Parts: sequence; C-alpha cells; structure tokens
Amino acid sequence: MDDSCHGPALAPARHAKASFPWVIAVPLALALFLSACGGAGTGSPTPDESSGTPSLIPATPVETAASPGPTPSPAASTSPTVPAIIPFPPGTTPEFRFIWMIDSANGWGIARAAEPEDHVLRTSDGGRSWQDVTPPEPPVLPSAQSVDAVGAFPDARVGWVAYIVSPAELAPLEIHFWRTSGGGQEWESGGRVDLSDFPEAAPIIAFGDVDVGWLLVEQFVGMGHHAFTLLRTQDGGRSWEQLAGPPDSESTCHRTGLAFANASSGWITGECPFDPGGSALLEITHDGGVTWLPLQLPPPPQTPELFRTALLCSARSPHLFGPESGSLVVTCLLDSAGGSQEQSYLYATSDGGATWRNSIYPGGDLYLLDPDRGWALSTDSYWTEDGGVTWTMIQTVDWVGQFSFVDEMLGWAVAQSVDESALARTLDGGRTWELLEPIISP
Repeated sequence: MDDSCHGPALAPARHAKASFPWVIAVPLALALFLSACGGAGTGSPTPDESSGTPSLIPATPVETAASPGPTPSPAASTSPTVPAIIPFPPGTTPEFRFIWMIDSANGWGIARAAEPEDHVLRTSDGGRSWQDVTPPEPPVLPSAQSVDAVGAFPDARVGWVAYIVSPAELAPLEIHFWRTSGGGQEWESGGRVDLSDFPEAAPIIAFGDVDVGWLLVEQFVGMGHHAFTLLRTQDGGRSWEQLAGPPDSESTCHRTGLAFANASSGWITGECPFDPGGSALLEITHDGGVTWLPLQLPPPPQTPELFRTALLCSARSPHLFGPESGSLVVTCLLDSAGGSQEQSYLYATSDGGATWRNSIYPGGDLYLLDPDRGWALSTDSYWTEDGGVTWTMIQTVDWVGQFSFVDEMLGWAVAQSVDESALARTLDGGRTWELLEPIISP
C-alpha cells in the first residue's frame, strides 16, 4: 500500500546492501508500529543495563573509542579503538538524504558522498552552506556494507541520531545511538543495540519531549509475517530499554507509522492484510508505549461497506497535536473492472478516537502544520486550510521528495528522480521550487 512519497521499502536480501532512500525524523510532538494480532502486550519492559554518566565526545576527532554504552542485549561488549567517519572536506557538494529545518536559517541534514556512510550536517544560512557535525561513529569496515542514519532534531542545538550498521556477513545488525545538546559540536554515546535481521524500512525515531523518545524497527521474517523492536529512552537518549521485540512481536501485520504527542500518549498505524473487514490498523498508548490498545476505525459514512469490500486497507501518516487530537490517512485498494485502484481518506479526531471526521484525501504524504493546515505531497501537491475538508492543487512536479516546512510558505525538499537527487527550497508554499547548491563550509 505504497505511494510516491511515503511507504515501506522492500526488505533486502540477507546479504544485500540495506540502504534507505531517505530517513524520517520528527519534531518533539510529531513522529514520519503494533497490532491486535501481535502487539507489544502488557509485559514489563526489559531494563537497560547501563550505569554512570557518558562523557562528551567532540564531533570530529581523529580517532575515538566506540563505546558500546547501554543495550537491551543481555550484556554490553567493548569495541576496539577505531577511526571515526572522516568529515567532508570544505567545498564538497553532499548528496542529501534527509533535511529538517528549525526556522528560516537553522536546520539539520543527513547526507553522504561517494562513501557508503551517512554524515550529519548543520546549516545556519537556510541550506546554502553546511557544517559537518557527524558524531564519532566508526566508518564502514570490511565487516559492514553501509552505515545509515536516522535522526530527530527538535531545535538548533538538540539532536538524536541512530546509526544502522548493515553487516556484510551473517551477523547481528547493529544500531548505535548518539545525542547532542550543543548543535553537534559534541556528542554523547547512547550505546548499541543488536538486531537479528535487516530493517524492512527506515527505522523511525520519535521524541515526546526532550527526555523521552522511541525507536521503532520492523523486520520481515517471511511467510507474510513481520516482527518489530520498540525501544524507549527516558533520559534524553543516553540509555535505551526494550519495550517489545521478537519473537513476541511477530504477527501478520505491517507497521507503517509512529507518532507521540508527549511522553505518554502515542499512535501506531499499519495494515493487517489477513484481518477481513478491519485491515487498517491503529493502536494507542497512554503509558509511554508499554501497553497498546487497538482502536477500531469506522468506515467512511459515504462508503459504509469500504472495509468489507476493499482488497486491503492501510492506515499511515499519523500526526498528533495533543493526547486527544490527531490525524491519519487510510488508503484502500479497491477491485474494479479495469483493475485495482486506490482510494484514500483523511481521518481526524479531537476526542482521542471516540469520534472521527473523515474526507476524501488526494493521495501522497500527509504533512500537517496544525490540525487545519497542511499538504498532501506527491508529484501532485495539494494544500488544505480546513483540516482536509477541501483541497487545492498547487503544483505538479516530476520528482518525489522528503519535505520540511517551517511555516505555510517556507519549505525545503530532498528531491529525488530516478538515480538523481537535489536540495530544493520553496518560498510560496510549494507552488514553485528553486534548486539550492549546498556546499560544505570550512
């Protein structure tokens, strides 16, 4: 149930290079996974085994000890001293994979050049020049194929980054955590987590406030089954505990989205293709992700038989504006005489899901500034000012993108077309786009 801007990637083969086309990061109250047929359950979280206070590490040392820090694995291990990822030389033109702007001048990016490892960047001039503030993550070694990053950046100084290290051999996949409160000039290690298999799509990292956050990783385990790992930090990313993981998290449901309004209340969206009449998945938590309850979505009143007659329905793009207020998209695959076709609806609630307002959704990735204003972003882009009751088409482009808007007019995009990508900016809400020529500054 994919669309041109947002959707799951196919699970790579066990020895294939697991590289994500772009990553998803989120502001404090917004996250871009669980189900009744295989949810997190009500068990106690696995305690983290770390102790002590991590030391601050400069962003680009010549070499550093790769501290394993806390991990939900049975025991932590010690890594040898290895070089850190070498910063981009000044004058480099990076290839962006992700951008998140804080305001008109300040923002964060994740990019790479020729090497198969992601760099973390910062800008203070609206994206024209960038400083390489990559944490001291080890580079790709002979035992690994790539080092991909996902991140969350609530302001110009605070950031959390998770590096996903894809092994070349049959070995556990590693996730390394890093945290900065100084704009990337210094980083704290948040430890390491080992996973048994490749992520099915880019992991999602989300924070409900400056201390409490989550990382969700889903894996395809075969025969229509998926498993996920849900981790939580309550100390700003310095240590992590496992709330759910395989084999208990295995089910036939695929998770598509995660969002938190605060440290307690969150949503997980997905699809359960083997659940007749209810394949669109929404689960809610009010205890920080320890337990999740299924919430049944009603079919649109204009098509009351939709969930019963559709081939598949999927919930995605969750947005939360408070514990009781949120929106999501439901896309259904319909059987028709000319072949299958998709129909999407925007669902919105202001009472925690007790009642829903829904309307026809034009498709693409949902990007909301607030409950009323936002975009449906794809090769065709639309704007709404009334919570999706009406949509105005604003532009058609020949590329897909990952977007970051700071208000209804000013936004950026990592634009991708075939094997090319570029950084673009709009000053008029996506009606026109200008190409930027980003460069690494001294």
